[in-house]
Amino acid sequence: QEELCFEEAKVWLQRKAPNGGVSHKLCLAVGPRGRGLFLKQPARSGEIMMRIPEAAILRPSEEISDGSEYEDQKDRLEDIDMDMEKEDMEDWASGVPPKRNAHDQLLEEMDLELAPAFALACQLLEEIDRGEESAWSEYLRLLPHHYPGCVLNWSDQDRKRLVLNSIPASVRVCEELLKDQADSRRIQDIGNLRWALCSVLARTDYSALVPFLDLCNHSFLASCTVRQVREEKGGGFALVTAREMAAGEEATWDYGRGTPL
Repeated sequence: QEELCFEEAKVWLQRKAPNGGVSHKLCLAVGPRGRGLFLKQPARSGEIMMRIPEAAILRPSEEISDGSEYEDQKDRLEDIDMDMEKEDMEDWASGVPPKRNAHDQLLEEMDLELAPAFALACQLLEEIDRGEESAWSEYLRLLPHHYPGCVLNWSDQDRKRLVLNSIPASVRVCEELLKDQADSRRIQDIGNLRWALCSVLARTDYSALVPFLDLCNHSFLASCTVRQVREEKGGGFALVTAREMAAGEEATWDYGRGTPL
């Protein structure tokens, strides 16, 4: 059934963006990294495996911060998170209630950091609510129904195993933001917002969902690279093989090294 959805989505892509497309050599399958894209036939080095024009990329309709404010505070945010973990552990050991000043500061800064993710998550929910009328309906069928690997879906007991029997401060703050966003946006089922946020956080770019490219798994020894396409050619991104690939190999790219996303 997923393979059928995959083929239908390929047709949708060409209909929505005629200058885009996915190679007939790619198929959706499950491998050691989980669900991903694999080659049905060999490919030469430098071969284009997909081209996803800007017209096919799902972005939030609301204006959001570009995140530059958060980048200026990123190191301080990490320091605050570590300090809070240390203070919380000391306070809990002595029976003193945790301090709120660092928490409030972390809450404010994570709100800024995750603003693009929440905006995109809410846009995703809007498209889901539109059903077949959504311009991305065929693509949305390919999204996973569950994200068991996302820490937001873990139990408190599992979360506590992350850092010496305490839940990381950033995770606790994210839970607060989830509730605040659900209330402010009048989303009745917080579980839907949690799923949409996990869908966004599973990507490398919190400001956009790029169909098909987000089906490729990460690898530091990636078999492919992502290149930005010039605007006169439709913009967007292309996935290109970094070396010769054999049939059965997985198409992967490095999420963290020089990605244009």
